[in-house]
Amino acid sequence: MKGRHWTAMFLVLGLGAGVASAHEGVKDPDVLARMQSMSRLKEELALLGGMAKGEARFDAAEARAAARSLSQEATRIVPLFDVRANDPASEALPEIWTRFDDFETRAAATADAAAGAAQGITDRKSLRRAMGRIGKTCRSCHENYRAPGS
Repeated sequence: MKGRHWTAMFLVLGLGAGVASAHEGVKDPDVLARMQSMSRLKEELALLGGMAKGEARFDAAEARAAARSLSQEATRIVPLFDVRANDPASEALPEIWTRFDDFETRAAATADAAAGAAQGITDRKSLRRAMGRIGKTCRSCHENYRAPGS
């Protein structure tokens, strides 16, 4: 069980690698807004991941605040995909719009997992558990709706 939490956490942290460079040259403003939102999610996940891995000093209040911010940003995911915008730099698969109800459910699960984390983080161990739950929801959406290898 412990190994799965670490695997999920590392997966979450690695999902957004290289996002900043991917924003260069994006022409469609809707796609750019989505990418910027995902970058904000990545920033909060990196902060939480650093604390969970012991690379950063653990601060329960700061971790809960980051989880709240993560949850709030995650609630923006679905509205950002209301418009079926595309751009060569976009990593969004067309399945988002053909299975929008499922996409919406998965995005809501991420917001819910982060909101739950915001309530339950008291120590590094509880943060690691929370990161496992959040990672699972992120991975679920990315496996289904993000281009492979991106």
